[in-house]
Amino acid sequence: MLRESKVNPAGISAINANLAFGSLLNNKTTQSDVVRPYLQSTLGTKVPTYVELPSELVPNEHKWIKRPCVRLWKSLYGHPESGYYWDQKFREIMKMMGAKHIDSFPSNFWIPKYNLLLTLYVDDIIVSGEAGNHGPFWEELQRYLELDPNVM
Repeated sequence: MLRESKVNPAGISAINANLAFGSLLNNKTTQSDVVRPYLQSTLGTKVPTYVELPSELVPNEHKWIKRPCVRLWKSLYGHPESGYYWDQKFREIMKMMGAKHIDSFPSNFWIPKYNLLLTLYVDDIIVSGEAGNHGPFWEELQRYLELDPNVM
């Protein structure tokens, strides 16, 4: 069974709502990029996928193999199911952090313990809410995902 191959990304209205929340008194907005998001999720497809390695990635001891192939275990960008598995991983992380998915806005979550609104757009995370809660939120999220340290 092929999983849904794409994810409904946040729309402009969801992003605008997030930014508006960040502009309220005592609130702010911060943003970070997820580093190689699809590779941070496991490809759980029922049909094994194999990829041919480019010559620069073939270990020296296997250079004699004409077209070396390996099993794909990570959700490599371009695989038809990668978006689905990245979305599932992110939702699991949000659940572990106590976040509630906002059904009317795809890829948006309310995180009650931090009073923060999170919007995910593929690999960009936008967070708005109480200014003092951003640091603790980003610290916790970095336990689960590799984030770009130069952006937060």
